[in-house]
Amino acid sequence: MTGTSLPVGDGDGAWDPEKLYAAALATCLHQAVVLAATTGDLDTSGSAVRARVTLNHENAQDYSIDAKLSITLPNVPGDRRADLLDQAVRHCPLVNGWSVDLED
Repeated sequence: MTGTSLPVGDGDGAWDPEKLYAAALATCLHQAVVLAATTGDLDTSGSAVRARVTLNHENAQDYSIDAKLSITLPNVPGDRRADLLDQAVRHCPLVNGWSVDLED
């Protein structure tokens, strides 16, 4: 749209691009875990995904992004967690390529 200004965040706790991307990563991974768990009859209740995204300024025009994800799967047996996570990461297009830590 030409001639239209969009509001810019003013730092009052509003969502910035990093927070939006982190929310998308966490949601995508969580849904992929829930879907993958249905094939193995695993209980994902109480599971949680955390994502932290950092936007790095390389110079005035170049940026890079870094993401750190972690997941807790309290009701999935310990010996099945890594396989479930691997399967979910393969099916989550946003997360594929980022490392995900399994928390106890």
